[in-house]
Amino acid sequence: MPQGVGEQPKEMTAKPKPLWEPPYVYRAEIVGVHDGDTVTAKVDVGFSVSTYTTMRLLGINAPELKTGKPGKDATEHLKGLLARYRIGGTDDVPVVVIKTRKDRTEKFGRMLVEIQGFDGDAPVSINELMIRDDFAVPFMV
Repeated sequence: MPQGVGEQPKEMTAKPKPLWEPPYVYRAEIVGVHDGDTVTAKVDVGFSVSTYTTMRLLGINAPELKTGKPGKDATEHLKGLLARYRIGGTDDVPVVVIKTRKDRTEKFGRMLVEIQGFDGDAPVSINELMIRDDFAVPFMV
């Protein structure tokens, strides 16, 4: 068969879907902590527009509140991390950075996010700290 016969022109060849998409990064006020891996936030999406949404921390699983002491401890630890590493706001309504993939949600419709705070100028992953401190385990949704 002659070269080029049966081949699509290069400009019509579909590009492979990337395995990883760059994150969307937002400023968020954490207005509620439901348990050790779920929060509600007022997310600043830019252009003076904000939205309230419930989010699950990506890559971790913490005990539910209904488990008693383990759930309560995980929830309180998350609140403490948010207060310690916040970039603004107050201890009760900390402001942090959230990173998410476009429209990535889990089975209950919650956005999957990494919460990032700062220790001075150094970024800190709240998700990773929850695992490091034994209040959550790694979990893939």
